[in-house]
Amino acid sequence: MGKRIQNLTLKDLAKKTLYLGYVGENIHTQIIIDCSEVFWDYPDAVPRLNVTPPRGDRYPASQLVKDGDNLIWTITNSDIIYSGSGRIQLRFVDGNEVIKTAVGTTKIDGSIETTGDAPAPLEDWMDRAEETAEQIAETAAATVLENYDELVDDVSSLKSAFEQLHDNVITESAGPSPIVSIADGADGMPMRSVEVAIEPVQDLHGYDAPWPAGGGKNLLKPVDMVSTTISGVTFTIQPDGVHASGTATAGIYYNIINRNASTAPFLQPGTYTLHNTGSQSAGIDIRIAEIADQTLIATAKTTPSTFTLTESKQYFCFIYIISGETLNNVILTPQIESGSSASAYMPYSNICPISGWTGAKVTRTGKNLVPMTATSRTNAGVTYTVNADGSVTINGTATASSWLRGTVSEAERQFLRAGTYHLSGTPSGRQFLVYIIGKYVDGTILNNLTVAGGAYDTGNGLTFTLSMDATVTYQIQVNSGVTVNNITAYPQIELGSATAYEPYQGQTYDIEFPSEAGTVYGGTLDVVSGKLVVDRAMVDLGSFVYWSKDSNRPGVFYSSADAGLRKTRGECVCSAYKWRNNQVPSAGDLSSADNTISLYPSYGDGYIYIVDTAKAELTAEQFKTAMSGVQLVYSLATPVTYQLTNQQVIETLKGVNNVWSDTGDTAITYPADTKMYIDNRINSTRKLLAGIETGFTASKLYAVGDMLIIGDDLYKVTAQIASGATITVGTNVTKTTVAEQLLALANA
Repeated sequence: MGKRIQNLTLKDLAKKTLYLGYVGENIHTQIIIDCSEVFWDYPDAVPRLNVTPPRGDRYPASQLVKDGDNLIWTITNSDIIYSGSGRIQLRFVDGNEVIKTAVGTTKIDGSIETTGDAPAPLEDWMDRAEETAEQIAETAAATVLENYDELVDDVSSLKSAFEQLHDNVITESAGPSPIVSIADGADGMPMRSVEVAIEPVQDLHGYDAPWPAGGGKNLLKPVDMVSTTISGVTFTIQPDGVHASGTATAGIYYNIINRNASTAPFLQPGTYTLHNTGSQSAGIDIRIAEIADQTLIATAKTTPSTFTLTESKQYFCFIYIISGETLNNVILTPQIESGSSASAYMPYSNICPISGWTGAKVTRTGKNLVPMTATSRTNAGVTYTVNADGSVTINGTATASSWLRGTVSEAERQFLRAGTYHLSGTPSGRQFLVYIIGKYVDGTILNNLTVAGGAYDTGNGLTFTLSMDATVTYQIQVNSGVTVNNITAYPQIELGSATAYEPYQGQTYDIEFPSEAGTVYGGTLDVVSGKLVVDRAMVDLGSFVYWSKDSNRPGVFYSSADAGLRKTRGECVCSAYKWRNNQVPSAGDLSSADNTISLYPSYGDGYIYIVDTAKAELTAEQFKTAMSGVQLVYSLATPVTYQLTNQQVIETLKGVNNVWSDTGDTAITYPADTKMYIDNRINSTRKLLAGIETGFTASKLYAVGDMLIIGDDLYKVTAQIASGATITVGTNVTKTTVAEQLLALANA
């Protein structure tokens, strides 16, 4: 017999009675709820479904899964223990905000033939137990519990009752987060799902947004500035300025704008400030002069130079370096800005290309996140023996600075997400140092200056923070002249604080996306099922057929959006403009909206609006040409699903597991170790039982059935107790135990 499936929308919940099936059925009925009205606007909303059965207490649905914009609730035998009518409440939470609530009625028919009630799954039973504990904590009274000895005895029977269920599979979920970390994984059992987010990659070069040429405060257009070498000095253009290294063998003129009347720009009348704040040497200056007669307009050395033009001037600009000047990676920051003061350097433009993904790398490790894959070697008098557990035994006297790196090649380094970690391995005597080496994804070298907290463990362990994703390995170093007598290093990088060494246990899974998916700029991938959902795409704004110029708002251009673009709230990513909002920019806010892009979804397929006052004089056709190569990543109106053939079986390690991906945050559903699960739940339940109220006078109204603690004992309220009334055993309360209440709950 096939499944009984009911399809409905959120609005249907209030109108229809949901038929859950007959008492005793198991996984025969599925309720599929279309939640697109929520997920379209709040794609990260978390659904929570609470069920109130015909008899018993409310509990969270254990078999609720999200499939695209649908929620699928599979009815298990624990949901249909008793016949009659019940209720469900479906809430959607975004952060701390409840954004939608829907309530419905359920119906369960009695079974014609049954041999007894089906037992509730262990997770449901424990959930109900915790609800009772929470009720006890919320209504606790009398005196603060001095110790938990009696409560430990009360719950010991509960613990032993479940010892025999060690092989039962309990499924838990964790994430999404950059690295998902769990402590209760079952040994050697496959994860149910490993879902990784796929996010577009864009380097903003340290700024908060991209901007087009002329869109920033820097008015100095670098028409002729290039990376080159002149008279012994090498100039390299970077987002933070021009990096210069070398010793000038002659006076150097490094041109920013050549003296060329056909290409040189103009400065309009006004007051400006010229500066090159990256250099503080008197041997380096920046100069601007008139094209016509080479009359010097301004010169700035170690301090800014402010000047005023009363008429428009066409100018050229260069940096001059005197002969013999030595530059050691000096960063030159040529800038002209309006006004009489200098501010931090910004490049003339900040174009930030966007890249997508053709595959994903997913890593699962134990506590130790980074492997030691190097081979044993002797270097500068010191022998490094790499042991089978990843530790390294060091012996010898260093004839020079001696070292061993954790990997033979850079390609073997471990990819880590941005975040905070703990490094250990250096002995307290500091006969050698263990530190991290590697690179951020933008190419920056990891060292004490680029890693918050530092990169060296000096003997007490090191907590450090990676500001962006990076590839990392260890380096063990013995300084020249130091003798090490067979000391073993245990290098370890882990989350949280330092713990005992654990050999690296890990595996990285390389997943290729299907060729028909092309480059993926956004979506999700379930590595276990092989389901790839693509929900974003990239378009070249120059490919839009028509661009129009707003005749009433200078610098405003618009175009009908691509038909596949989702016409709802959702942030887009652009390589040249900052994303603003989903509104048409008004004439009054053009200044604050300059160099932004927005989507106005109310007309037809929606309209893309760009405000770029520097291009106000362009025609619509010229603007279209200027948009060639400008990328926009947007949400698809209809996500596209692909099925990968290379599904992965990722098994959990016993206890601690860490899982992450290079494409974005990760969420997992995994089999929990039953004993760890029960111990954790019992411990959390036990912590809820601390009494709050002092004395034997009620500080609030207690209803029949409430729980409170008097002295070291647990009591159940048998008659209503008014605030200020006396609590009397035998009159309005009766003594009970946690075990009795949990047993009563289980048998309810």
